[in-house]
Amino acid sequence: MGVPCGLLDQGVSAFGRQDHLVLVDCVAPSFELVPLPADAHFWVFNTHTRHALVDGLYATRHHECMAAAARRRGAARRGLPRTSRGGPGDAFFPVAYRRARHVTEEIDRVAETIFALHRGDLAAVGAC
Repeated sequence: MGVPCGLLDQGVSAFGRQDHLVLVDCVAPSFELVPLPADAHFWVFNTHTRHALVDGLYATRHHECMAAAARRRGAARRGLPRTSRGGPGDAFFPVAYRRARHVTEEIDRVAETIFALHRGDLAAVGAC
């Protein structure tokens, strides 16, 4: 339909299991089940915020992220150490830099969360 979309919704629907989270690796692509500790509880809120991929904002952000990857010659940024991810003064133009920084920070946050879940450390999960 011409709408850029990821694997998240489809992958979680296909691979999700009770009492587990689904770790999605969009580069591989792969899906991994991560057990939730028995005493984990989550609150889910309906904010009534409309989510539509066709409004153009997702496509714009996707394009900006692809531009950031192209500036790095397509290198998967998650494989780069923090010190080599660049900063505001590197070759990234400002929007692409912010998009790339957000992606790498989210990847790091997910890794920290998974590590804490495997330890059963829900306080650390809440801090991630």
